Amino acid sequence: MKTFVTFLLSIITFVVSAQGTAYTLEECVLIALDKNISIKQSELDLEGASIDKDDAIGNFMPRLSLQSQHIWNNGLSQNITNGLIENLTTQFSSFGGNIGVTVFNGRQNINQLSRANLSIIARQYQLDDMKDDISLFVANAYLQVMFNKELAQVQRYQMELTQEDLERTKSRIEAGVLTKADIYEIEANLASQEQALIQADNNYRLSLISLAQLLLITDYENFNIAAEDFDIPFSDVLMQKPKDIFEKALGFGKEDILAQQILLAFVNLIFTFVAMFTVDKFGRKPLLYIGSIGMIVGFLLLGITLQQQSVGFLSLLGVLIFIASFALSMGPH
Repeated sequence: MKTFVTFLLSIITFVVSAQGTAYTLEECVLIALDKNISIKQSELDLEGASIDKDDAIGNFMPRLSLQSQHIWNNGLSQNITNGLIENLTTQFSSFGGNIGVTVFNGRQNINQLSRANLSIIARQYQLDDMKDDISLFVANAYLQVMFNKELAQVQRYQMELTQEDLERTKSRIEAGVLTKADIYEIEANLASQEQALIQADNNYRLSLISLAQLLLITDYENFNIAAEDFDIPFSDVLMQKPKDIFEKALGFGKEDILAQQILLAFVNLIFTFVAMFTVDKFGRKPLLYIGSIGMIVGFLLLGITLQQQSVGFLSLLGVLIFIASFALSMGPH
């Protein structure tokens, strides 16, 4: 699959170069991810980690070894039947095998397998992080090229307007409406705009070369980007009040605050009635013990969430446990 993708990208690159078609942002990112040497090296490291895992799994398998031997002897030797020395041909064959299983080696195989799994995860994270970084680098370089291109276009339009103004001024001078002194300032402005246009074109060309270098493209002259229109949605956050933005950042709004107050009052009311109907049956002391333990649990749960800066459902649950325990024990007394 990877070979097919590489072949397809090569065909796209050849066709684009032959026809002079400009590169889009997506094509630039794909080319950079396919050609980058660091990514290829990380992919090889990931494959090596997978091989290490296979080796670690192989350590759990039983060891099996086989051997065989065949001896052929031709010459003078003693005949074992009559004891005489004769020219004899003797042959001897032997076969053997060995199998072994490691019962315990201090968890070495288990640790090696765990290390191999962690290595695969680390290599995968490293590869993903590298791909994200390269994609961001290419996107920033691509947007920089677009910005410089638009800036050069603005300078070109501005110079065209100044040239038209120069032509109108010349016509008015020929008509006797203006003097020749009025044209000097416009010519000076036109000269400065020509200089700014040259500088803008140079910046555009340099940014284009920088993008080509990121893509490992050496044909700078025929390299260009496509004119894309990116649809950037307008966020309505600027239309909101600062207080609403702050409440949303905290994770709750006015409706949530009202709902929480109603929930707290409801829990307090329910457990107050529970205490009223059970105090005569169980007595005050057991209810005080139960309520004290509940309040401690609620405070601990709330304190843990505050200490870990994870205020949310568990924090609300801790408050509810405290209020319920208080209403059950100390509240009615």
